[in-house]
Amino acid sequence: WGAARESGGPVYLRIGKAGELRIHAAYAMDITKFRWARFVANEVDRTTLVVSYGSIAAEALKVAGRLDADMVTVAALAPLDLELVREAGRYQRAIIIEEASGAPLAQALRAACAGRGIDIQSFALPRDFPHLYGSREELLAAAGLTAEKIIEQRA
Repeated sequence: WGAARESGGPVYLRIGKAGELRIHAAYAMDITKFRWARFVANEVDRTTLVVSYGSIAAEALKVAGRLDADMVTVAALAPLDLELVREAGRYQRAIIIEEASGAPLAQALRAACAGRGIDIQSFALPRDFPHLYGSREELLAAAGLTAEKIIEQRA
């Protein structure tokens, strides 16, 4: 897929290897077509949407459950899927949780949703080097990226 895509250029593929929860196991995904998946949604009108991708999506799913929010996961950050932007526009608040420095998804959604009145909150890895070591869970906690820490930090 990476070599055959029309746009060429570099591709970044991240594969979890620390026993992360496989939240997409129920999906038979064709990576050339899959753009985003919905979780937790039901018939209730909710005001908050949680958006995530990659292995941190398991923590995001916990946040969505605790906040009684809808959640979507994206398969690719670029190009930003316009259907996802329309979906986010239905909510008052979007909480973006990403295990990346610089919050690329939050930045892209902020730009795409500018002027729509959506409160976009971003939780991502800090840009500075973490001068500590430990398990993945310990590092996420230090960065404020566990479900508990995110719920404590949200406005």
